[in-house]
Amino acid sequence: MNTCFHRTMTSKIKKRFDRLIMCVKLNDIQRLEHYTKRKKYAKMQLDETWVNKRRETLIHLACRLGRHKIVKFLLNNSIGDPTSMDYKGNTPLHVALKAIMKIDERNQYIEAYRKMILSNLKEMSVSLTQTNLNGQTAKDLLDLADSVYQYHLGGSEKKKEYAQQKNEQDWEQKLVAELDYEYENHWGKYEKDFLEEESNETESYDSWAKRMIFEHKQKNSAQKFSIPSQAQSNHKASWTQEDQQKFLKDEETRRQLRKAAETADRRFLFLSKLSMLIKTENTIEMSDLPFQPTDAIESIGQLILLHVKESENTDTKRKALRELQRLWHPDKFSQKFGARLKEEIRESVLKKVTEISQYLNAFNCGSEATNN
Repeated sequence: MNTCFHRTMTSKIKKRFDRLIMCVKLNDIQRLEHYTKRKKYAKMQLDETWVNKRRETLIHLACRLGRHKIVKFLLNNSIGDPTSMDYKGNTPLHVALKAIMKIDERNQYIEAYRKMILSNLKEMSVSLTQTNLNGQTAKDLLDLADSVYQYHLGGSEKKKEYAQQKNEQDWEQKLVAELDYEYENHWGKYEKDFLEEESNETESYDSWAKRMIFEHKQKNSAQKFSIPSQAQSNHKASWTQEDQQKFLKDEETRRQLRKAAETADRRFLFLSKLSMLIKTENTIEMSDLPFQPTDAIESIGQLILLHVKESENTDTKRKALRELQRLWHPDKFSQKFGARLKEEIRESVLKKVTEISQYLNAFNCGSEATNN
């Protein structure tokens, strides 16, 4: 746990930290190495002690000031903890990326990105998924910073973050095509009658999945995820901080749209697999499941609850949630699919369904902020 020196440090310890802080500020790596090799400094928990009111550790300070050699030294000697957080929840990687994105001169940006980020990314990658108090992961910031880097290089377009393996893409396209065919030629013809079923009639897995697929199609037909293309680099001499901020804002918009499109695709795949599972009577393999036992419960829960969260009426939300809680009860799932589950996966799958049920039971429609 981090400790703050402002109130608890003795004058001697504070003086030693002041020396280290000055080494970082002056970019004096030789003197820093000299101090940290001494036994009395080795006992000071340099990797976790705050050095200022921002609750920054030494590596936070070095990242913010762009001292890439010092950052490398701290990481290589286990003096800097890449998972430590400042008062805003930022890891050293958050801080380094934010500092770099303030640089608007092309060559300086490229040099700083290479020396601070690319050369230290392996050691700091452990913090990529850590979220700060603004809800940003270091990976989110890395995507933005990398977009600017690629723009300045003027080379290949930023690699697609959500690209999947070709064989998986082909399989998904085949599945979606089959569901589209069924929708257009079978139950999709009777969508009005389907939606006008009595509201108190309990749903089966099949009817719920079909209704969700229909609503998904209706929504996506009205709201296409049109992702604007990335601006082409012309390396204009007048590139300014305003230009960079606009670029970052546009790139963040593209990132959010890609994320929304990916979520929509994942949910449709989830519902499609569930629907396909119901239509067959074959033994259920791991690849047939709409979820994997190793998937994060929050990820599965978000896919199931999406239509509940999107509803604006609290009573409607609660009613839909009760139906989901009934639908995903472990006993109901086991009754419907348990006997068909392949023996070696049965236990892990049913355990995951229990977790899903617990997640749904804990969801509070009246206070969604506590569920995120």
